[in-house]
Amino acid sequence: MTTSHGLDALAEFASPEFQRDPYPFLHRLRDVDPVHRTAKGFYLATRHADASFLLAGVGDLFRGPSFAELTAAMPQLTEHRALSILMTCLMAQNPPEHTRLRKLVASRFTPRAVDAFAGRIGVICDRLLDAVEEPLRDGEVVDLHRTLSEPLPRLMIAELLGVPAADHEWLITAVRDIADGLTAASTVGPPTALLLADEQTVRMENYFRELAAARRRDPGDDLISGLVRQEKDRLTDDELVNLVWLLWLAGTDANTISLDHCVWSLLAFPDQCQWLHGYFGRSVAFVDEVLRRTAPVMFSPLPRLATREFELDDVTYAAGTDIRPVFTAANRDPAAFPDPDRFDPSRDNRQLLTFSAGIHHCLGMFLARNGLATATSRLHNRFPGLVGLADPRWGGLAVASASRSVPVALERTR
Repeated sequence: MTTSHGLDALAEFASPEFQRDPYPFLHRLRDVDPVHRTAKGFYLATRHADASFLLAGVGDLFRGPSFAELTAAMPQLTEHRALSILMTCLMAQNPPEHTRLRKLVASRFTPRAVDAFAGRIGVICDRLLDAVEEPLRDGEVVDLHRTLSEPLPRLMIAELLGVPAADHEWLITAVRDIADGLTAASTVGPPTALLLADEQTVRMENYFRELAAARRRDPGDDLISGLVRQEKDRLTDDELVNLVWLLWLAGTDANTISLDHCVWSLLAFPDQCQWLHGYFGRSVAFVDEVLRRTAPVMFSPLPRLATREFELDDVTYAAGTDIRPVFTAANRDPAAFPDPDRFDPSRDNRQLLTFSAGIHHCLGMFLARNGLATATSRLHNRFPGLVGLADPRWGGLAVASASRSVPVALERTR
């Protein structure tokens, strides 16, 4: 399969240069080849207007493929459980099934529900910051990736789902392995990563199946208990496990990446930390700007197929074309965000695509923004003299740029 304009985006995405700084290449791709045909045959749309058009059209002009179509196009799908569960999860469903499944869990993620949970988010944040206060005051170096960014999203989603604390650590490791494996499948990553993702997916499925059975016997006030108690339009066991698998995966990995980005941003732009004081909405504006500049997911690994012929910029694409938006490129499109590389929390970020749009707009958006804003503002206000002791170190592969370490200390210790 030939690529267009002599560019091979998927190979570039996996390169060390891209991992260090993806935006020069993304700017070039958007300028030179804005609807790029990849070596795998699907297209990547990098302009904000095109990405918005694609997202708005899902459910009508664009749809997720059926499992039969997926297995015909990807025979390896049946051999890899991580791929097959992803390709049949809520994000891959089409209406009316998507509408039914989403409605069953949506009430837990409304602004009102998040406001009711906000007190618990604050308690969790304070407990994590309490644990690093003494080491920081004593002049030690603290890795905020390990002590804040990883545990906070895990503790938030675990409390919502009712996952016992004893199981948190292995579940976080499993999520990381699955994310790396899915990224490898989407780009040119190592096949061993996908095999490990398969193992961890099966382990998580078995675990959540057992947890759901336990909640049927002894229900609590958590989301899983609510789902198993559902009287009308009850989920099947497979639907329940698939949904909880997705919530754990999406609710932990992407938010860990985003919180790392928030920490790096408050270290890199101290003149903008005024946004982390006072009215909570100012902290949310700071976080929104972080999410615009550094979206945790670059493009969706899920195919989006055209239901009929369509046009983009006077180019006609056939029915069945697989075309996906590149969130990181669209969020830095100067046509939508003037001077897009500049960090400016005062800008209007209502068009940011980090949480997708249309029928697949992220269910957990309000929860994620609240958690990120709470953690970032409380971190800065408790430790205003925080400094980074290294440049960001990004690991993982191409779908998400994940930091593996955020070493910090208080300025007076340097």
